[in-house]
Amino acid sequence: TRQQKRNRRGVLRREALQDPNRSPFWKVYRSNQDDALVTLCGFNFQFFMELHDIFEPFYKDYTPYGDGIHITRVERRGGAKKRSVNSISCLGLVLAWTQTRGSNMVLQMLFGLTSTVLSTWLRFGRRILIKVLCQYPKAEITMPSDEELDEFTTIIEQKYPRLKKTWGAMDGLKLRIQSPSDDAKQSLFYNGWTHDHYTSNLFLFSPDGKIRAMYINAPGCLHNSTLAHWSGIYNKIERLFNDKGLSVVVDSAFNKENVGGLIKSHQDNVDRVGNRKLSFGLNAQATSLRQLSEWDMRGLQASFP
Repeated sequence: TRQQKRNRRGVLRREALQDPNRSPFWKVYRSNQDDALVTLCGFNFQFFMELHDIFEPFYKDYTPYGDGIHITRVERRGGAKKRSVNSISCLGLVLAWTQTRGSNMVLQMLFGLTSTVLSTWLRFGRRILIKVLCQYPKAEITMPSDEELDEFTTIIEQKYPRLKKTWGAMDGLKLRIQSPSDDAKQSLFYNGWTHDHYTSNLFLFSPDGKIRAMYINAPGCLHNSTLAHWSGIYNKIERLFNDKGLSVVVDSAFNKENVGGLIKSHQDNVDRVGNRKLSFGLNAQATSLRQLSEWDMRGLQASFP
């Protein structure tokens, strides 16, 4: 029956939800506990509020009730209708969404919102956040300055003496996506090794934890070295190698033969005839340094599980 179908569709009605102002999100927010907010939204209070300070003006200037495709500016004519979701809840909703696999039912329980209201404000909040971050200097992806490169190479060499003039680490990351309905798209995003569908992403990190170059949302069938070539990241690394003799650490998935400036660490540090590819000490230190990219990747995976 229609009622039975309604009961099974995975959404919660207003009667089953808490008051949005007394929802679990607001319980966490009012607790002022950093660990709780990091678990729910991925940010502590200091950075959450820093992000909110630049998010709120755009939230007030735009409305979610536009043409369904673009966000539109608010037409200020007379008294504005009070919004059912304020800027803190809207930002929290978007950040909490990145910590889940996208289940609206879970978000409904966390924020006390019905499915229609939640979908409206989640879509609006995502668009506002993208607009904000595109204009925010701290969110820019840029290669290090000469001063930063000097600092990075010094820090790394102090901890890993065998790694001379090394300033960063690069690695690929596959993020799981919903299986596309189109067969051609399925074949592009399907990964035969893990038997699932992914986007392929590539990130170059510096020791301060910042992303210095990236290529994202490529088909999951692509190899890390292919991404580095297509994106021009290989060219950026090789330019620093030719100009300053600087290198970055990568794993065995990258092509060192045709690109300068790469130090490859190997799990199996021998070639086909049994000779060592790198000295034991250099390989061990390169593997250790490569963990900085693994740790940063883990942060991204936790945000987009």
